[in-house]
Amino acid sequence: MNTSLAFIIAAIVAALLFRNRRRIQRMLASATATHPLLPRQGGNGVSWADARANGLTSDAFIVEQREGDERIGLDADTADEITRLMRTNHVDFDEARYLLVRDQMRRNGVDPDTGLPTDPNLVIFK
Repeated sequence: MNTSLAFIIAAIVAALLFRNRRRIQRMLASATATHPLLPRQGGNGVSWADARANGLTSDAFIVEQREGDERIGLDADTADEITRLMRTNHVDFDEARYLLVRDQMRRNGVDPDTGLPTDPNLVIFK
């Protein structure tokens, strides 16, 4: 009885996955295309040479050492945002990256000063 029930459930799950495979593929493709920690496909980035030419390098982030890196370069959107921060705030590359990370933390509900979530329901045990 139990093995036949498990087989029926597995068959139903397999049929549902097969029926919705296109929808699942689209969802996975859109999730991986927009995730900031996953590499972008299709060359949507700034090469290491272009980053160096545009001033997106510093002593702490040496683009020349990244030449053997398998990634295609910097994410284009992030590079544009860092360049904008450098121009508007009159800061160097490292300070612009710092400001960008603090802004991303705020947008994700994390206090940039403490690193703790800003959720009022947060309970911390010591």
